[in-house]
Amino acid sequence: MNESLSTASASGLVVGAGLLSVLFDRDPSVVMCAFFGAVVFVLSAKESTRLERLLYLVVSFCVGVIGADFGTRVLADLLPGNYSVPASISALVISTVAVRLLQYGIRRVTNPEFPRIGGPKP
Repeated sequence: MNESLSTASASGLVVGAGLLSVLFDRDPSVVMCAFFGAVVFVLSAKESTRLERLLYLVVSFCVGVIGADFGTRVLADLLPGNYSVPASISALVISTVAVRLLQYGIRRVTNPEFPRIGGPKP
């Protein structure tokens, strides 16, 4: 029984990624990796409510799909040598990191004593 459920889930994911790739006019691998990056973030956000996690999932997914090309250029500049980074990998990284940076910025604005990234701890 578990096998048919996992087969149905995988088929639904592929069909959903195909439909969303047409909607966003993107490669299906970029859409799937952005979704997986958003899921990684949501699974690690234990302190948030379910509604917040759902909203973060949507925001993280959209940022991953939209920012994949930008992330490709940034990651290629950060890597030593002359490497090219696939857009799907950058969609995964961008969608995982984007909401964490947004949360950090919100905490920093609401609490000026919140520690800075790489700065001395108060």
